[in-house]
Amino acid sequence: MRWMARLWPLLGWLMEADPILRESLSGFVWEEPVPGKRGSRSWRTSASIRRPGARTGRPVQRRDAAEYRRQGIARRLTQAAIEEARERGSEEVVLQVYSGNLPALRLYTELGFRQVAGETDLRREAAGAVPLAEAAGYTIRRWRRRDGRPALDLARRVTPEALQWLVPVRQGDYQPEAWSSAERWLADRLAGRRIHRLAAWKGEQLAGLLTCGRKGASRPTRSGCWCSRRIGPVEAPLVSRALGLLAGLPARPVWATVFEDHGEAVEALREMGFEERRTLQVLTKGL
Repeated sequence: MRWMARLWPLLGWLMEADPILRESLSGFVWEEPVPGKRGSRSWRTSASIRRPGARTGRPVQRRDAAEYRRQGIARRLTQAAIEEARERGSEEVVLQVYSGNLPALRLYTELGFRQVAGETDLRREAAGAVPLAEAAGYTIRRWRRRDGRPALDLARRVTPEALQWLVPVRQGDYQPEAWSSAERWLADRLAGRRIHRLAAWKGEQLAGLLTCGRKGASRPTRSGCWCSRRIGPVEAPLVSRALGLLAGLPARPVWATVFEDHGEAVEALREMGFEERRTLQVLTKGL
């Protein structure tokens, strides 16, 4: 925040010129006077308001330092953000909070929020080959460009609506233009990323999709899995093959993210040495 304040003359001009940037930098902060420094104020916590759809954005986002909790500050900031969203004509407010943050969950429940979706992070100490799970009736292979349309349809079908509202399932992620694919491939190579995509087919129907790989030379391996429960249990075959692909990477923790209600995927990961670490819940409130 202080770094952005130094750039405020430039940012202020850009915000006037670009409404999207103006939306991304709106919200409220809580400041208090600095003892012994006349005219100085110290930033303590903030709540930002963003329209849905930005990859890193959340319609309401609150941050607070530990020493300033239990003073009613979070409630006042959240209420101010909600009121601002109402004045902008919003019909609903969405926020995200970790399930282990009980004080925040209690506050949001008191303010009328309800949970509608969630994502669970699981961790395995290191990548490594495991026995391949049987995939009777399925064909598992590398994802190809021509799989883009079925993959897009599957992602839209199994991604909870509330999560799609926050971060839309974008066609360009599954059916990119040729130049965009080449640009992404080059960017991955330069950044030290190695991405693998696996697809599970049952006849002509795409039954599951998993993306895994090394995000960067200095970051832990991370994987994500989408599997359609309407078609068949393909989570274990996909995960076991993904771990085999990652086995040759340096010994780093492997993280996996699955939808909270996707019990089959969570169970398959547990059986392969993953442990649940945290769940990011999505809460909504009508205005």
